[in-house]
Amino acid sequence: MFGFLKKRANSERQKVIEEFTQAINAIKGADRTVQLAVGHGLNMANSFFFQKFHDIDAFKAIPKREQLDYLRKLGVTEEEIGKKDPQAALGFGLFKMWIVSIIQNDKESMQYLSNELAWLSKAGDLSGT
Repeated sequence: MFGFLKKRANSERQKVIEEFTQAINAIKGADRTVQLAVGHGLNMANSFFFQKFHDIDAFKAIPKREQLDYLRKLGVTEEEIGKKDPQAALGFGLFKMWIVSIIQNDKESMQYLSNELAWLSKAGDLSGT
């Protein structure tokens, strides 16, 4: 039974990685304006996170219930932003995937997502434009 649960978790993880990779590849193939908008949304989400928690370890230290509540609130913010700027909302959505990897303490996914999000963050840096 436990093997089944682990297999299912790995399957779900793989689906998330595939979805994330497809989105990142589409963004990489998009024009600079789209990359800027999505990256800016990512940078907003990242800024909000670090203003609230200061670092990843502080987020990991809060109870799982509070982590999930933060994830839910992030989703609400994503939806609100999506009404005005769907591309920036996509940046929030990608950031949420990274937060899920933190909550699940999935170091391999965290590293992969972090590497890809670093590129996107640079693409959305308004100070360099």
